[in-house]
Amino acid sequence: MKNIRRVVSIGIVCCCSLLFSVASTYAQGGSEGEYSKRVGRVDASLLFGGLLALGSGTFTTSCDCLFDAGLSGFGGYGGAGISYAVTGDIDVLGRVAYQTLAATYTKENTALRYTSDGSTATVVFRREAEMAYGTLAFAVLGRWRSGFETLWLAGGPEVAILFPGAYKETEEIISGRGVYASTGTRNILLADQPLDEQFKDMRTVGVSLCIGAGYDLILDKRLTITPELMWSYPVTTFLPSTNALRHFPLRAGVALTVQL
Repeated sequence: MKNIRRVVSIGIVCCCSLLFSVASTYAQGGSEGEYSKRVGRVDASLLFGGLLALGSGTFTTSCDCLFDAGLSGFGGYGGAGISYAVTGDIDVLGRVAYQTLAATYTKENTALRYTSDGSTATVVFRREAEMAYGTLAFAVLGRWRSGFETLWLAGGPEVAILFPGAYKETEEIISGRGVYASTGTRNILLADQPLDEQFKDMRTVGVSLCIGAGYDLILDKRLTITPELMWSYPVTTFLPSTNALRHFPLRAGVALTVQL
């Protein structure tokens, strides 16, 4: 599972880098199109890209292990959007996107354990927790075209619906003598279940503030391709109030936009 996530993550990054490069090369080649600033203009977009899961806080599992968050995982997203030009430089932008996230947390503990001959030994354990889930996010953003080339800035609220995935927790003896009696090996499976069974009172709806920026590369008068970077700050968390884990998705992707 880890190798699959690693390959997928590398593939997403490579694809995004390639698209950025191609789009930049095209723009430097000198497209003759100009972006319309007509009031009432309506644009439709397709979105896709990868995300980096930044985290903060802690969470406790049913195995009574406390994990700290941090840089925890990767994922991807895809969706669509529509915008309406309120003025020449200000749009109202609505978006819906489905995103997936897979995060891994590790922690090491040292303890004294009895061996089969009745003596004690110092053992170092590594706990690892893996969680995966998806969200369907709806955002309403205000977008301002800065006047610096075709750079724009955007921000607004985002509401996400949670689709719980899987949860897995393992423990491994990484230093010291001994094996687990139940497995006869130095590894043991502590949990392997749906995420909402591990955290039984998970919330199914979350609210975030979303900000971001993009740079429109004009292909012609009606078509643009936009490398963009978006970041969401969770006002609420999917985990219960006794847990403080929050994910801050940092999304890098591309939007292909058609003027209707």
